[in-house]
Amino acid sequence: VYALPIMADCQLAALVCGAHPYKLAQLHWHASPFEGFLEKLGIDWQKAKAEFEAYLGEVAAGTYRGAERLTVAELLDDHWLPVKRSEGLRPNTIAQYEDAAKWVKREIGAVPLEKLTQGVAAGMVERLRTKPLAKRNKDGLSPRSIQIAVGTLKAAMAWAADAKLVSENRIAKFKRPRLEKASVKAWTPEQARMFLASVAEDRFVACWTLMALRGLR
Repeated sequence: VYALPIMADCQLAALVCGAHPYKLAQLHWHASPFEGFLEKLGIDWQKAKAEFEAYLGEVAAGTYRGAERLTVAELLDDHWLPVKRSEGLRPNTIAQYEDAAKWVKREIGAVPLEKLTQGVAAGMVERLRTKPLAKRNKDGLSPRSIQIAVGTLKAAMAWAADAKLVSENRIAKFKRPRLEKASVKAWTPEQARMFLASVAEDRFVACWTLMALRGLR
């Protein structure tokens, strides 16, 4: 007995091009066994089936929002930022979110939420780091600004997952880039003595002495 899959040529073409075997190719209507054939194509049919069943559950519960059609820009402009504005946050905080969202949208605004992976987020970070902010500016965004942009994107995606606007938050574990701490070189005792000797006649000598001996900043 042979497990011979039976499907239309258009279904096979769609599968080879990356179509979802259940949502798009509609293989669940077939009586012939096709699972082994999907495995030969490198398709994880068990995962795809679980996704399809979860999708059906959302449709039945009335919670499906068509996340594949919602983009990063639409999430930020039409959903997350309006919610943040309604929370009564300080104007400076809202302005910071809006500024960060501007850079996120510049790089990945057209990306559908279901396609937003850690790899896409990493590519955004690299472009923000190296892509000039303006035609006359050769530098990219500052490390701290990139941190805020990533934090804004992660917060928006976490909110979207909680609001059932996306089936899965694929950047939940994506980490913000670390800031390199600037090294601080302290004076040696000899250098401190030389400095205090040089300001011995200064009217602020007491202030300089206090700062040098106590490390005030």
